[in-house]
Amino acid sequence: MRKEKTYVIALLAALLFVPLIAASNPQGATTTSGPTETSVGADDGASDGVEAGYSYTVNLNATSQTSLWTGYLGNVTGRIQLRGSSNKSMYDWSASTFAGNPLIFAYNATTTPVWTALTGLTGANLDTRYGLETTLSDSATNTFTETSPDLIIGNATYTGGSNKAVATYAYTNVYGSGGGVREISFYSAIAFGDGTANILYSAIAQAIVANTTAYNNASQVNYQMLLFANNKGSTSQTLSTYDFYLQLA
Repeated sequence: MRKEKTYVIALLAALLFVPLIAASNPQGATTTSGPTETSVGADDGASDGVEAGYSYTVNLNATSQTSLWTGYLGNVTGRIQLRGSSNKSMYDWSASTFAGNPLIFAYNATTTPVWTALTGLTGANLDTRYGLETTLSDSATNTFTETSPDLIIGNATYTGGSNKAVATYAYTNVYGSGGGVREISFYSAIAFGDGTANILYSAIAQAIVANTTAYNNASQVNYQMLLFANNKGSTSQTLSTYDFYLQLA
C-alpha cells in the first residue's frame, strides 16, 4: 500500500510540472506571395480644338491611383496546437472553419508588437501619426469611416467604435459567372497603437462564401486588407515595411 501511494504522489508531481503553453498572443506568420497588380492610368490628356473669340464649357473627370494606401488579400491556413516547451504537439486542430474569426495583423516595424498595450485608433488619430491633412480625399479620416466590431486579441477584449475600420469591396455573383454586384464585405483594417510610434493593422479572416469573390472578381479569398504605404507627401514615413502575424484562436 505504501508503494501505491508513492506512485500516485510521483504522478501528480509530474503532471504539475509538465510545461504547456497557455493562451498566447498572435504568432508570427509565414507568407506566400501571389500576383500583384495595379491600375495603369491614361497618361495622355484629352484634346479639344479651340478658336479665338469663343468661350468653351468643358466638364472634366479623371480617376487617379492613391499614393497613400496599398492592399493585401489572400487566404489563411494553419493549425491550433497543444504544445510543450519543445514545440512538440500533443494534439492539434485544423483552423479551417473560421468559427473563431481568425485575425491577421500587419505591423510596420521589425520588432514585436506590444500586445498588452494596444489602443484602438480612429482615422483622425492615424492622420496625426502620419502627418497627413484630414482634408485629403484619401486621408485616413476619409478612409476609416466604418464602425469596428469588438476584437479579442490574446486574452484582452478591445471595444470597437466609429471611424475605426475600413470595409473593402467584394463581388457577389448573383447573375452567374458573367456578372456581379460590388458590395462592402471585408473588414479589412482596424488600427491600433501599442505605446510606440508604430501602427498595428488588423483584419478579420472570413470563411469563403459561395458566389462571392475578391474586389477584382477573380478569386475567392479569406481576407482583404488596406495598409498605409505612403512614399510621398507625408512628413513621417518613407517606404513602408510590414511584418505579419496570425491569431487563429
